[in-house]
Amino acid sequence: MDDIVYALYTETALEEETRLLAARNTGLYRSTDGGKSWQNLFDSMKLDAPLPALAIALNPELNRGHEIYVGVPGGIAISENGGENWKLHVFRSPQPIVSAIAVSPALSSDGILLVATVEDGVFRSADKGYSWSIWNFGLTDLRVYCMALSPDFVEDEILFVGTESGIFRSTNGGRAWREIPFPMESAPVNCIALPSDFADSGTLFAGTEANGLFISDNAGNSWNSVNIGPTKGAVNQIIIPDDYSQRGEILCVFDHGLFQSLDFGETWHPRQGHEEIPVGITCATAPTGLGPDSNIILGLQDGNIISV
Repeated sequence: MDDIVYALYTETALEEETRLLAARNTGLYRSTDGGKSWQNLFDSMKLDAPLPALAIALNPELNRGHEIYVGVPGGIAISENGGENWKLHVFRSPQPIVSAIAVSPALSSDGILLVATVEDGVFRSADKGYSWSIWNFGLTDLRVYCMALSPDFVEDEILFVGTESGIFRSTNGGRAWREIPFPMESAPVNCIALPSDFADSGTLFAGTEANGLFISDNAGNSWNSVNIGPTKGAVNQIIIPDDYSQRGEILCVFDHGLFQSLDFGETWHPRQGHEEIPVGITCATAPTGLGPDSNIILGLQDGNIISV
């Protein structure tokens, strides 16, 4: 079986060096040399069989690799010391398939973690992962594939999930949900991304399994399909830099290539110089941004991790 790469994450270490995390079928890996070599952080658990890592999130308050949250089959693995030691929390049976993790920007004070699952909806913790509850009130589609928090989550408590049938929004921190009018014929929704100016602009991007990219300029109340030339197919990730409101850069990660916009999504082109990217892209991270000279790290279906 290929060691599929489910997620990539750029991590800033205490020494200010850039490190990479990769969630793979055989565990959670870290690279300190730009992806040339990798160490399986789950080895410290001394398990009898490999434990797949399905999703990654870090404490955004630290962003230095101290507190790592990893979705695993049936639950979540938590490390409070940069991956040296782990605690496993397994959700009640039948154990769900974790698809995404979201961490409150004020985790140290509010303790809020959310986990999306493929068949059981959303799990929520208010004590940094020590206890969990299912919060599916109003979430009529429990097949959740992605999750995204508002950049101003601490104030507005807004988050979105993408499901098999569309998109749901919560305005109270994930305790209740309401479906928003995403075109059902274009679902499932693979990924959702909110720029840093979401509170002011209401801009929201959604990538679908077979119908390309959609954009909303009113917090999800209406949607428009984005014309990326002849490109349709699976959008597996949307990368929006922190300076989006000034530069308008967006990277759309299709399973067969990378497409970039430099004008807030108005026009798109294959990422410059990267036309020969292999197919089977599952995820990406941009350690140094989306500039023309920056490298994008890609995870592939066949288990390879490459820099382009």
